[in-house]
Amino acid sequence: MAPAAHGSRRDGLALGAITLLAAALRGWRLDLQSLWNDELASWHVAHWPTLAGVLERGVVPDVHPPGYFLLLHLWMRLAGSSEVALRAPSVLFGVLAVPAAYGLGRCLYTRREGLLAAAVTATAWMPVYYSREARPYALLILCAILSTWWLVETVRGLEGTGRLPLLAGAYALAATLGAYTHYFGLLFIGVQAVAASLRLLRRPRLVPALGAVYGAILVAYVPWIPHLLEDMRLESFWIPPPEAGALLDLYRYQLGRWDALAVLVALLLAAAWTRWILVDTCGQPLAVRLRRSLASPAALLAAWLLAPPIIVWVRSRLAAPVFTLRNLVLTAPALYQLMARSLTRLAPQGRAGALAAALLCGLLLFDLGPRRRFYSAVTKEQWREAVDSVLDAAAPLRAMPVFAAALHPDYFEYYFQRNGAPRQVRLLVSGRHIDSLERELRRTGATHFWYLQAHRNPARSLRRHLESRHRLVHQEDLLGATVRLYAVGPDPEL
Repeated sequence: MAPAAHGSRRDGLALGAITLLAAALRGWRLDLQSLWNDELASWHVAHWPTLAGVLERGVVPDVHPPGYFLLLHLWMRLAGSSEVALRAPSVLFGVLAVPAAYGLGRCLYTRREGLLAAAVTATAWMPVYYSREARPYALLILCAILSTWWLVETVRGLEGTGRLPLLAGAYALAATLGAYTHYFGLLFIGVQAVAASLRLLRRPRLVPALGAVYGAILVAYVPWIPHLLEDMRLESFWIPPPEAGALLDLYRYQLGRWDALAVLVALLLAAAWTRWILVDTCGQPLAVRLRRSLASPAALLAAWLLAPPIIVWVRSRLAAPVFTLRNLVLTAPALYQLMARSLTRLAPQGRAGALAAALLCGLLLFDLGPRRRFYSAVTKEQWREAVDSVLDAAAPLRAMPVFAAALHPDYFEYYFQRNGAPRQVRLLVSGRHIDSLERELRRTGATHFWYLQAHRNPARSLRRHLESRHRLVHQEDLLGATVRLYAVGPDPEL
């Protein structure tokens, strides 16, 4: 067997093993955690009977483009709406991101960087976490990786032949899907367009061909532009303005907020950059160094890593804040590619390089396992357990009315329905709900009522009313949720 073929087969086996590991890390104990508020919001947006209903009653009132929710709706028709079923698409997107990271690393550098980037993507906390959540972020990460990979191939094809390669169509599809998945996906396409145009500045006759690709993406996005403009007019939101250190916090978040790992990776990147300055480009004129650095894959990855959060940070300081760490997860693959490149530049090939890669991935697995107890510790809001507390009560109490402090009462209703005990959960958050509470208690003649709280705190006036007019007979405090059972009426002994 030729050495190239042997190496290709060995890399294929290694990538297959890494992908299987990624699937295991993303799929094992997928129903350990209750769906939390945002995952229940995904279900609620996508659960309407028709695609038109999803768009009109689910997506439009929300502040997200429709791509992920339409896909989730179609998936729910086939697989149902259990916790595992709702999270399964994200598992698939997360697993696919691993071979995609390999393809990008091999495209930018060599197979060695591709394998290491795939391994980091497979084992790092952040992509594993979002691959186990019924939200759009795993799909957003996948689209960011694929679109960058196929954009690089498109630009290289243009430079080599003067014509658009077939992968230009694949890039347009991945970019469009990313834009329809999240508004930051649309921002990322803009960053890519600027980077690709700068690359072609010295060959301006190729720019119109690239412009045709972005024209096609724009045409595909036209139906959603009115909603985009409406969402951009929002002047108030729940997100606070970002602090000065938000970019540093994003870097820590990409590495699981493990400061020791963040310092280690920073030293790795700094050492690789120092080697490039002192060894790889030593003796070259400054202009040559600058031109080589701007045209390098590292410059593209740096733009991917830094441009979106800087743009969003500035926009959030000047207008309505939109800077959140999870909205910027699409930048993490760039960091993982830079980590892979830095390690391969510093560690020699052979056993020493393999050992360094194994140590890095071992640290990431240690973060998931002994350090974080990712597959045993409860970290999400316990909506499921709150409903279980009601259903586990004695028969007379189990049937009593249920009120809830939540963003939407259907979120608790989801778990009642999953347990075969549907009931009408009534929202009870502000002082204006007090009269409706008392009317419902008089209408039903209930002796007790349940008050469930998750993700949202009630108004102070409502809390005072409950404490003064009704007797708290049982309370259970859960993670991000509270269950209270009240007896109707004040304590007769007071």
